[in-house]
Amino acid sequence: MAKGVNIMIQRRALGLAFMAGMAGLASMASYSPAGAAASTEDAQAAIDGFLDALYSGDSARIEAILAPEFQVLRGDGKSHDRTAYLQALPKYKFRPKTSDLKVTSNANMMVVSYLIESDQTIDDEPVAPVAPRLTVFRREGSTWLVVAHSNFAQVGK
Repeated sequence: MAKGVNIMIQRRALGLAFMAGMAGLASMASYSPAGAAASTEDAQAAIDGFLDALYSGDSARIEAILAPEFQVLRGDGKSHDRTAYLQALPKYKFRPKTSDLKVTSNANMMVVSYLIESDQTIDDEPVAPVAPRLTVFRREGSTWLVVAHSNFAQVGK
């Protein structure tokens, strides 16, 4: 099998495993007390807060919105916990733009899939300019903390 095809299969398998895990996480949260589900506007505000913090490059600002259990999975298969992520933050040339938000939620959890357009580097490697993302949030008081984030963009091309 060609190396490129093998890598593509591995990425898809990682993505599917991650999405299955996020679905399980969201279903585990279904025991939450009754409350209003998040709206598309809530989701956009949470994503904007995350992207604004990332674009700022201010690690303290980013740390404030990451849940202690935070994990990221990147398009190259690398994953980081909260501590490692704060040491390997992406860099942006312009504030990313989002589109096509899809939101599922209950009172305390929100899963958002979307497309992002950015000029981003990770570990000094360029990242595909338009790619899907999946971000999971947990509500703590009035704040949506980022629990998990998956970046499906190809890194290094």
